[in-house]
Amino acid sequence: MCVAGSYRETARAPGASLRLQWTPQWSTATANRGETVEGQEGEQAQMAPMALPHNIRRGLTTFSGSLFIDNKTGDCGAAQIYPPGHEVLSSLPLQMLLFFNVFYFPFWGLSEGIMLALKYGLLPCYYQFLLVAAFLILALAEGLRLYLGYIGNLQEKTLPMSVCEHSVHQERDASNRTNTPDELEGNESEEKADEDSEREEEWDTDLEIEETKESFDPTGKTRYIAACQLYGVVPISYFLRHMKDSELIMKHHGLGPQGAKALSLSLMTNTSIVKLNLSDNWLNGDGAAAVAEMLKENCYISDVDLSDNRLGVKGAAALSAMLLENTTVVTLKLSGNEFNDHAAKYLADALPANNKMESLDLSHNMLGDTSGELLGMAIAENTGLKELNISWNYFRSQGAAALARGFEANVFLRVLDLSYNGFSNNGAAALGEALKVNNVLEELNISNNRISVEGALRFAVGLKENRTLKSLNMARNPMQSEGCFGILKSIQANSGAVVEILDFSEIPVNKDFADLCDAVKMLFPNLQIRHGGNATLHKKDQPKVSQEFS
Repeated sequence: MCVAGSYRETARAPGASLRLQWTPQWSTATANRGETVEGQEGEQAQMAPMALPHNIRRGLTTFSGSLFIDNKTGDCGAAQIYPPGHEVLSSLPLQMLLFFNVFYFPFWGLSEGIMLALKYGLLPCYYQFLLVAAFLILALAEGLRLYLGYIGNLQEKTLPMSVCEHSVHQERDASNRTNTPDELEGNESEEKADEDSEREEEWDTDLEIEETKESFDPTGKTRYIAACQLYGVVPISYFLRHMKDSELIMKHHGLGPQGAKALSLSLMTNTSIVKLNLSDNWLNGDGAAAVAEMLKENCYISDVDLSDNRLGVKGAAALSAMLLENTTVVTLKLSGNEFNDHAAKYLADALPANNKMESLDLSHNMLGDTSGELLGMAIAENTGLKELNISWNYFRSQGAAALARGFEANVFLRVLDLSYNGFSNNGAAALGEALKVNNVLEELNISNNRISVEGALRFAVGLKENRTLKSLNMARNPMQSEGCFGILKSIQANSGAVVEILDFSEIPVNKDFADLCDAVKMLFPNLQIRHGGNATLHKKDQPKVSQEFS
């Protein structure tokens, strides 16, 4: 028995995949062999009540096959490709478009006809002819297209599912009988492989996805161990034990650049630590860059101590870039990191842009007069710093004058430590002029700055007008008793002075100064004056003067 036919779309439930059904065309050889199929002839008669001639239908099929290439279906999960001329009778999107097109075509023809009638009399003769001809051609072409689509896609019927499946099975059996045993075995193995793949897809669940999910680690312990393996360093047990503390103090652990990189990767996701002390760990520039990148991501750490790590210019550049983005670091200690005038350029660029940092320690570095000019302009524009420590640097008269101009313009700075520099007399005079204008500064430390009697007297001029300074430290300056006497006289002459602490340690004084102290204390009962004696040298980690007298 010979079976020929075409695929057509079968009825399907909403949301089901599109399936094409084989439509058999029974040949006359069936009658010669004595094989009959009940009800087939009646159903074929119902297939195309308005069928087109065979040659026209075949031409349209070939044209559509070449226009819509690779006619594919999702039947049984496998795409099928039909050769040109093989008739795919319908598709759901095409049926929908044809239905709406047929429905709205009369309205289009009516509106076009009305518009043509309204403007027909206003047009030239040649334009009237062209417009009418175009309208008629479009109307006839559209009508013919919709008619062919209507009878070809909306009125054709399909055979019942049972008959179609029966014919498909008969065709498959006929092909199997003609195949060799090896081909049959190959077909069976392919069918079995398809069934196995379908079964695997059916059993695929979300459990596999859930197994790959990793729980969030707020301490970063897992990430730290993996980072240590990546950078080839030994995990620090102290850090693993204190990852959940609010303050992490890791002084003198010898982290080095690689250890700092591993630690920084872990701290990126840590939500417990708010104070980080990594002083004296030989981080160098590379380690500072890793810590800076971490601080760009971490929004919990607010207190950072990177003192004595030899960060250099590279570290200053990395930390300055961090300060341009970070908004949570309030206290930053960068003491003893070999910052020079080149590093000061990067720091000066960051200070005006960051208004969240309140305390900055740049002591024990190599900042000179050029740095003083850069930092002076930056301090004048800064609106966040309340405490600045630039002691133990190389500032001289020129740098001191530039810094003084910055302090004069700043209206936020409360505590300023300029000790152990070389301001000399000119620097002291510049600071005195700044104190005349500045009405915010409360604590000033200019001890050990080579200020002689002349410089002390010029500095005292500013104290006569200042009404905010509470603590003044001028210890270990060669100002002698005469310079101390001039400072105390200016405070006595200022009725609005609020000075509470005066430190003249290691400066020898005479009896006249002692008598003046008694007189001044009568005016300012809360004033504490320290003078003479052999006071212990003020070191970097020594408490501030205000704590020394408490």
